Amino acid sequence: MSSQPDRQTIRKCHLSFILDSPIPSSQPQPRSQPNLDIPSASTPHVVQYEYIGRRIGNGRNVLQRVEMLAANIKISSFDTHLIVCAGCNEQLSTRGHTSPYYDNCDNWNFHQRTCGKLQAWYNPSSPYKLTPEMAAKFERSRMESRDKAFAYLVLQNKIKRV
Repeated sequence: MSSQPDRQTIRKCHLSFILDSPIPSSQPQPRSQPNLDIPSASTPHVVQYEYIGRRIGNGRNVLQRVEMLAANIKISSFDTHLIVCAGCNEQLSTRGHTSPYYDNCDNWNFHQRTCGKLQAWYNPSSPYKLTPEMAAKFERSRMESRDKAFAYLVLQNKIKRV
């Protein structure tokens, strides 16, 4: 068993001191039809979005993926087929997947495990620790990316404002 904390614990610990407001999460909307949950997201300005694209089995829809990208402290910014590492600023392409805002790709998952700067964030003696100032800067950048993603997805008729 690994002595490192699991990803969820790390994210919760870091986000608790980084963010002043809660992270938007997909919440099922009231059911209008049997067994039809429509996840929604809200921005800090109380704008809510709901996914209106075609239903995906048990996988995450694009709205949920955007929320996960926006909440990931290891990401500096993102675009439809690009993730920028917050540790080393390397741009990682996700073009191998047809889905936009895809965060579960092999090259990004591998990079998270092997990026020396990201690993140094969790080493107490490292000079490359994540500071609250850095975290706030990355948070602002991710929120800008999220807002651009929402605008793009509205134009693509994947989500709508509610």
